[in-house]
Amino acid sequence: MKNIILIMLLIFTSCNSLPLNISSNKFLAMNDNEENIKKENGTVKIIEVSVDRLGQWNSLEKEVAFLAPLYFWKYNLIPATPDDVVDYLAKINLREREFSVGWNTKRSLVMEVCLWANKGNLAMEEISNYLPLAAGRIVIIGDKSFLSSKITDKMLSMAIKKTVNSLLLKNKTGKSK
Repeated sequence: MKNIILIMLLIFTSCNSLPLNISSNKFLAMNDNEENIKKENGTVKIIEVSVDRLGQWNSLEKEVAFLAPLYFWKYNLIPATPDDVVDYLAKINLREREFSVGWNTKRSLVMEVCLWANKGNLAMEEISNYLPLAAGRIVIIGDKSFLSSKITDKMLSMAIKKTVNSLLLKNKTGKSK
C-alpha cells in the first residue's frame, strides 16, 4: 500500500514540479549613420513573404515581415521608407515539409531570400520572371520547426546575411560568387 501511494504521489507531483518555461532575448541596435550606409549599399523593400506549409501561418508571415527589415539594416541594406527610391526588391520564402524516417517524423526547413534590382513598378509576377541579383538559402533537416521563433529568427538572419554578402561581393567585384 505504501508503494502505491508513493508511486501515485510521484506521478501527480512530477507533472507540476518541472515547469516548462524557456525564454530567450535578443536585441538589435541599428546604426545611426543611415546616410553612409544608404549611399554605399542602397535601399530594400520587402515585397512578399510567403510560407508554404499546411495550416494557418499568418502570424509567421507577420513575424518575418517585421524582423526582415531589421536584419537587412544590420547587414548594411537600409529598409526603404515610403518616400525612398528603392534600389532592391526582396522576396522571402519559408517552406516546411514533413517526412518519415522509420517510425520518426522529421522536418525539412528552408528559408530563401532573393533580391532583385528595382526596375520601376513591376508586379511580383513580373519580377519573378527575372533571375535575382542575389539569393541566400538556409536548409535545416531534423526535429526543428518554424513554430519556434528562435529557429525562424536564426534562419532569417543567416539567409539575409548570405544574400546581402553575395550582393555586396557581386557589386564590389562585378561577379557573383
